[in-house]
Amino acid sequence: MEQIRFQLFSAHAPTRSYLKAEDLEVHKDFIQGLHKAGRTQKDIVKELKTQRGIDLPIHKLKRMLDKWGSSKKNLTKKRRVDIANAIEKRRQLGKVTHKVILKRSKKEIPKEEVIGVNSSPRGLIFSIVTPNAVLEDGQERNTEISDDIETTNRFTESDIEPEWEEEEGEPEEMNNEALEDLAATFIRLGLENQNALIAAPEDHAASPSKTEEDKDKELEEVISAGFGQLYPTDEPEIPSEGHQAASTGDSDAVGQDRHDGVAEAVISPAPDAQEHGSPLTRYARENRHHLWAAIGVLRGRAKTFLEEVKLVVEERGISLAKAAAIVRLEWEDRNGQEPLPYHIHKQILTFNQAGEEEEMHMTPGITESESIAGVDADLLCQILEDNFAALVEAASKLPPDSWSMVMFKSWTVHIPFIISKYGLCHYFTARALNVAKDVLNDLIGARRAGEIINLSLLCVFDRIGMGTHQFALDCWLLEFDLELEHPELISGAKKAYENKQKLLLKKHGQSHLKTLRFFTDLAYEMVHSKVPETRQRGELLAFGIIQTLRATYRVYSSYTMIFMSSCFRSLGSLLLKFRRPHLAASLLLEPSSWAEDLTTINPTQSCRHLLGRAYADTGRYKESLHTLFFCLNSFRDQYGINHSYTCEQIQEITRVIDLRGPVLYNYLDSTLDKLLQSFERAGKAKSRAYQELWKARKRGGFDLEGYANILAHSGNSDSQDYWYSQGLQSWLFHQDQDLRFGANNGGWVEEMEMFGD
Repeated sequence: MEQIRFQLFSAHAPTRSYLKAEDLEVHKDFIQGLHKAGRTQKDIVKELKTQRGIDLPIHKLKRMLDKWGSSKKNLTKKRRVDIANAIEKRRQLGKVTHKVILKRSKKEIPKEEVIGVNSSPRGLIFSIVTPNAVLEDGQERNTEISDDIETTNRFTESDIEPEWEEEEGEPEEMNNEALEDLAATFIRLGLENQNALIAAPEDHAASPSKTEEDKDKELEEVISAGFGQLYPTDEPEIPSEGHQAASTGDSDAVGQDRHDGVAEAVISPAPDAQEHGSPLTRYARENRHHLWAAIGVLRGRAKTFLEEVKLVVEERGISLAKAAAIVRLEWEDRNGQEPLPYHIHKQILTFNQAGEEEEMHMTPGITESESIAGVDADLLCQILEDNFAALVEAASKLPPDSWSMVMFKSWTVHIPFIISKYGLCHYFTARALNVAKDVLNDLIGARRAGEIINLSLLCVFDRIGMGTHQFALDCWLLEFDLELEHPELISGAKKAYENKQKLLLKKHGQSHLKTLRFFTDLAYEMVHSKVPETRQRGELLAFGIIQTLRATYRVYSSYTMIFMSSCFRSLGSLLLKFRRPHLAASLLLEPSSWAEDLTTINPTQSCRHLLGRAYADTGRYKESLHTLFFCLNSFRDQYGINHSYTCEQIQEITRVIDLRGPVLYNYLDSTLDKLLQSFERAGKAKSRAYQELWKARKRGGFDLEGYANILAHSGNSDSQDYWYSQGLQSWLFHQDQDLRFGANNGGWVEEMEMFGD
């Protein structure tokens, strides 16, 4: 019997998925008629789809209505802020602006619409370039502003596909002088505004109150509740061997792209010893599917990016380079981070996946054309081999979905394979090295290995045309002790670093966010120098950058907000080093005012540990403890109870208790005893966290001299005497009555009499 097949057809003709702007002119009367009739834009889009068979995105409809002059909408506040910022910038350059005209709609914007609005970092492109001088009275200048936020001067007009020549070659020598002049400008600003910046937050800070200060009982409740969440499980834990030694500040610099790849529930078991290759090779081969999954994510992004660039070229009739720049800006706003360059996306799409048999016979080999001066592929692979056992041990104690675990299995263990397959001059190699330097630091604190990878990565980014990318800015040239061991690597890294300096000024200018980020890192390096004069100049440079940021930027997109938060985090850390806690707290909290919706973006999330320190040094102990306990539990959940990041928060909490006074330890005896006993029952009495808590438990018996030393280093000299006497009196009041009558309690009565004398 013959089979009958049924096929369903839609009642409407299929809609066109894409329509050029000029093709919409045919439907102009239809669209304008609906618009004049009062129909909403959503209704117009729906009518176009049902009656004309056109699937038109609403943002394109808005653009066409604006182009035809049918849009009567007022400027948004953000747009007015953009225009006001552009006008102010031109005024500072000595340029007079009399008219502001939007390019697409030819609409003139009255000045009164933008007067009084704060400035914004979003640059607007002027179609008429005015001379850098004040125009004579009566001479009028019209300024046209592009409706689309696009950097028309970022690329040339050529339709050739963009390559990375823009980040290669020798930049002009004049940039060396420009760099020094700009640093001198920041230092001069710091010298002029240092006292005002320091005085402003201190004048507004509430002085310690003798009656309204946080009650000891309230602080005890905060501490007890915080430590109550720290109780470990009953499962015994093998004590750490001391592989975890890294700073909290370094953990915050781990950046912007921690979500590639897929996590597995447990570490894969070690393969049979008879299999081919080293333990690292066998382990990497077992987890190769994690690498392919991570590469698949990158390929998906690259394909989407190139498709969007193609659509912009067809719609606007502009060059491929300009279209790539427009799409990159859109991705920055949408995703909150800088996308990869166009040529890197194309490189990602050209990969091919090796089969299992091919992998077993691949050996690292770098041709002369693929080599990078100073970068030793064999050394990078050997670093992974030497640290593999420690990495596996540390990773086995992490939650399966933690960032370090995912990146370890998706990229770090595959570095030898990636180098052998793709070479050094490939983004996959840069990606793997960028992840590895953070994983080595997070898991085992391998500082020297991280330095070598960091310097190599600096050279790789420079070679593949990403020298000024957001990822490359995280590669810093500090004062390392590798000059004798690896002179070629140091030489290559210095050249790449100098090239990055020059390219930043050549491509972005002195007021761009990336340039300010660069000088922030430069100030951080100078402050930690061994030369006193360099440290002093670094301090002034930091204050100059703070003044520039506060005077220039007010409104941030999600990308610039996260990007510049790293500047504020580094500057806040430096201010704490300068013992300026009031200004540090003010600066660290400032990014929160930029975010309209803190449920999606919280700029202070990555600097809470610094805020906790700043609060403590300004006498805001309750806020400090709340903040530090949040960090403590976050690090515990992500890295485990024994990780250095977790233990550093316990040390900082102990410091806050010391600053408040010894009386708190009397409230906390039972809490700390209970916590220590829980560690002992769980078999964690030898853990680092237990040792830090035991030190805190013993603090209740320190003498007056020790307490005075703590207060002397608190950096809060105005209130030291007051809190010293108040803390001591409170401690005595809560002691046994026998203590006040000469009982033997560790010599406190005798020392009290000496203090009274």
